[in-house]
Amino acid sequence: MVKLHVADPIGLGEYLRRVAKDPAQQAALSANPNGLIGQFLTAPVPSGVNIIPKFDTATETYIAIPWEQDILATEARVVNGDYGFPNYYFTLEPQSHDLNERERAYNFRVGDYVMSRCV
Repeated sequence: MVKLHVADPIGLGEYLRRVAKDPAQQAALSANPNGLIGQFLTAPVPSGVNIIPKFDTATETYIAIPWEQDILATEARVVNGDYGFPNYYFTLEPQSHDLNERERAYNFRVGDYVMSRCV
C-alpha cells in the first residue's frame, strides 16, 4: 500500500469539514480526489495510485481495513519497542479557552482521522 504523507493536517481537516457539509464540494472531491487531497500532501499522489473518497451517512459507515503488510510491519515495530506517536499529537490544546486553538485541534483531528492510514 502506498503511504501518503500529510503536510498540512489542520488544513486538511478544515477542508474535510467543509466537504462533509456541502454536496457540491463532495461532488468536486469525488471528481478529483487525487488533486484536491493532494494539495495537503508532502508530495503529489504517485502515478497509478487512486484516492477513493467514501462519504458516511446516517445508515452507512465505511472502514479501511489495513493492508496485511502494513499490519506485519507495525507489529514488528511494537515488538521492538519502536512504535510511538508523532510529537504533533502533544502540541495541540483541545481544552484551551481560545476558540481558535480548539478549532485548530479539531481540524487536526478530522484530518488525522481521515488520513491516519496514510501518514
